[in-house]
Amino acid sequence: AGYNHDADTKAGILSACGIEAGPDDAVNLNNLDDWQEFYNAEIAS
Repeated sequence: AGYNHDADTKAGILSACGIEAGPDDAVNLNNLDDWQEFYNAEIAS
């Protein structure tokens, strides 16, 4: 079994990424968060 983020952390990451539903596990949520930060810093700016 892997580590899952709590509901508030999950909701915050998904909201920042502009999606309503997504994975529960921390690895995939952290990946989404990292890619969103990269997009904001390197592509959207």
